[in-house]
Amino acid sequence: MTLKPLDGLPDELHWLDEVAREHSVGGALRLSLPIRSTSGKLIVDGWTAFPYLAGEHQPGRWLELAKIAREFAPLFAEAKRPDFVDMRNHAWARADRFAWGVDDGGPPVAAPHVADLVSARRQVLDPPGIIHGDLTGNVLFDSSHPPAVIDLTVYWRPAEHSVAVIAVDAVRFEGAPRAE
Repeated sequence: MTLKPLDGLPDELHWLDEVAREHSVGGALRLSLPIRSTSGKLIVDGWTAFPYLAGEHQPGRWLELAKIAREFAPLFAEAKRPDFVDMRNHAWARADRFAWGVDDGGPPVAAPHVADLVSARRQVLDPPGIIHGDLTGNVLFDSSHPPAVIDLTVYWRPAEHSVAVIAVDAVRFEGAPRAE
């Protein structure tokens, strides 16, 4: 078992316990879903529990991560958009809304080149659904088991967005070469 402080909204944890568990039965991925305490609670004194899943992060397996992103999204094809995605206020959620043109009313960004990046946005026509928004460091590989997806970070975006995040993370955090 892995213990960690609650680092999201309680609604996210309850969604993982109910919806993710219902939609992820079977399949080629192992998902780390919350464990209830002996008293039936998901949060005890600000802490949460998840199963220990065998495996380790292996940098450089970006094509496999992209495949996993594409396998993850269909698990939740019938799931409805969770309300908590609009309630999150951490930096990653605010950046996500900004990138997708959903202004959350925050202060204007004065960083260099932001206006150029904003003007380069284009409409995405792929339908949104449940994705894992942070797969790069959150997949464990083990030769005896299917890949384990941990620290589920749920977003409501097109599946290929998850792959795009992997590409950026690969360059930024794992030293992948930039394609010319």
